[in-house]
Amino acid sequence: MSSTRRRHQGPTVPEPSIQRRFGMADEMWAKLAPLLAEDGITEDSPPVPLAELQAALDRALERYNMMQFTAVGEQREAAAEVLRKATLAIAANHPAVLRSLLSAVEPEVSEQSPATVAGCTGMALGLLDGWLTERDPQVPKGLAVRAPRIVPARWPGARPAGDVFPLARKGRALSSVMSLTRQHGGFNVLHGSVLALGVTCQFWATYAGEDLDTLTARVIR
Repeated sequence: MSSTRRRHQGPTVPEPSIQRRFGMADEMWAKLAPLLAEDGITEDSPPVPLAELQAALDRALERYNMMQFTAVGEQREAAAEVLRKATLAIAANHPAVLRSLLSAVEPEVSEQSPATVAGCTGMALGLLDGWLTERDPQVPKGLAVRAPRIVPARWPGARPAGDVFPLARKGRALSSVMSLTRQHGGFNVLHGSVLALGVTCQFWATYAGEDLDTLTARVIR
């Protein structure tokens, strides 16, 4: 597994290093095995044709990836906190604050915070799906039609945000997260989904005549 590490002690950035971890195949099998079992494929199963096995692996991996974008419990609470702070930064017109806030979100759960890139991205896209189709009963009637469809280019994530809006209006932003990630990269999709959420939430507050801080506490949960 390769990783790029940034040393904060000095001005130079070291070259990427390659690290090898043994047992990664076993770790991945443990994660995928329950999903493969749903297709009737286990360690004790009779051999299956290679094409059938590959199709089952593809389905299992797709389901596993989607699960990473569904934050629950403490991880969802942490993701919601990040999204609320991000929304207020967007409303205050502070791109640098937003960039700093999202740069602190880790790819995986850490000791500092259970919020993850996938968890925050998935939560933002899921909320937008509900808001821009007005499936969420909290959404005022007519919001989806009038809500913004683009964001200013100066904001980090403006381009992926432009792709998120039309998908969310069809209720397909979250289900399209893997294709968005392949197109823009995971961290850019985080920025874009959070930006789209924040802009929509800001418009919602103005549209409904509601205090933004109060609104975010109520609807970003």
